[in-house]
Amino acid sequence: MIYDKRNRENLNKLADNTKNLAYKWYQYCISNGIEVLIYETIRSVEQQKTNVAKGASQTMKSYHIVGQALDWVLVDSKKNALWNSYHTPNADKVINYAKSIGFVSGRDWGWDAPHLQYEYKGYGTDTFGKAKPISPSKPKEDWTKKLGYNIQDQSTAYRIHTDKFKCKADAYKAEKDFVKQGYLKYAEVFGNDKDGYRLKSGKYTCQKDAELASKKMLNDKVIGYASIIGTKE
Repeated sequence: MIYDKRNRENLNKLADNTKNLAYKWYQYCISNGIEVLIYETIRSVEQQKTNVAKGASQTMKSYHIVGQALDWVLVDSKKNALWNSYHTPNADKVINYAKSIGFVSGRDWGWDAPHLQYEYKGYGTDTFGKAKPISPSKPKEDWTKKLGYNIQDQSTAYRIHTDKFKCKADAYKAEKDFVKQGYLKYAEVFGNDKDGYRLKSGKYTCQKDAELASKKMLNDKVIGYASIIGTKE
């Protein structure tokens, strides 16, 4: 999950039973590969007054104030919030699942699609610090599908070869960006119009260093696949 750290920080601010239910919903998003940003949970009375004054909220009896609500949005692979996506198939999935486990969706009101609230036993009835916390585990990456190897016997030098880029221009842009952003110390484009264009890194002296650099790029989704090439030079 791209915003996993921020999401968990916000979820941990919720009241006990709401938090546990919200984590169950969040695990559903993780398991189904649906990227979300949970951008707000608990809210102060002062902030709610400001929201009502601006027309962003319609009541001072907000479930955010008592820690029983969250606001979310779908995001794409580049971390962009998709504010116009609340009526897409993925939005339907996460909203319908949330409702199935006890949340009320603001989308049903016709004006507050990001909002999910858990009414529990009524407004302000949830507790803080009394229920046993439940947090979903982070999914393990299946690197066998993202990382390949072409290692010779007694290899002493290692390079990373990326997957193909959409076009030559993208490859040359990545050649500069990957070094500038710290993914690689050196990058070079190779390939042709027929077979496509890829990047290869500079040499690493051990396989582990090449793996760490590859996994960083894969985790950040700047590439979709990497091969580690080992040679004797």
